[in-house]
Amino acid sequence: MSDLFEIVYVSQANEDFLPGELFKILEAARRNNTRKGITGLLLSDGMSFLQILEGSEGAVDTTFNRIRTDKRHRNVTVVRRGPIESRAFSEWAMGSVQLERFKDHVPGLKQISEIAAREDLDFERVRSLITDFQRGRFRQYVE
Repeated sequence: MSDLFEIVYVSQANEDFLPGELFKILEAARRNNTRKGITGLLLSDGMSFLQILEGSEGAVDTTFNRIRTDKRHRNVTVVRRGPIESRAFSEWAMGSVQLERFKDHVPGLKQISEIAAREDLDFERVRSLITDFQRGRFRQYVE
């Protein structure tokens, strides 16, 4: 077993979240994650987020604990927390996909808020979406 760890969570932006703030979040995440050995992906649909953090357990937990208390979002729900065999997003300190930019052009793509709102939220459905961005049909949209 590898020493790699991941946390996958969903959250909702607060009402006063401004579009330009996402750029600031990504800029800081990429700088901090590079230093801490964290990789991952942040999906945003304008009002909801799904983020995957990968790295050592300590680094991922420390980063997530800081993220979870950020006042720019709420309803932070961990979908998965545990060990992983390998990184899914090793080339990105923090890849980003802003779903609202192309949602009308990608058949079958659901909004994060729609996925997260389901009471029967199961990780396999989320993993399928993640895989589509990792190496599947939506890979080209990652910035």
